[in-house]
Amino acid sequence: FSSVLKTTNAYCAGKIYEESQYNQRYNVLIILTDGEILDVQQTHAELVEGSEYPLSVIIIGIGDADFGILEKLDGDKEPLYSEQAEKFSCRDNV
Repeated sequence: FSSVLKTTNAYCAGKIYEESQYNQRYNVLIILTDGEILDVQQTHAELVEGSEYPLSVIIIGIGDADFGILEKLDGDKEPLYSEQAEKFSCRDNV
């Protein structure tokens, strides 16, 4: 998850394209997954960073796997926290 989120964050931050007053964008990232996340801490960090950008992330679970870890990424019950950045997400973007 984290490598896709890192690239998306760079794009949303304007590091990949030039943003101006006349060229503003809002982005939606859709992730289809079987529910397994191998890099949980880095994923949290990238989602927290992404909460500062014009970005919403939609995660769709496919199959019969346990999707409990994905519910923690949602941030409805408590804000997502990044131990690496030592901060909470500024909004619910998942």
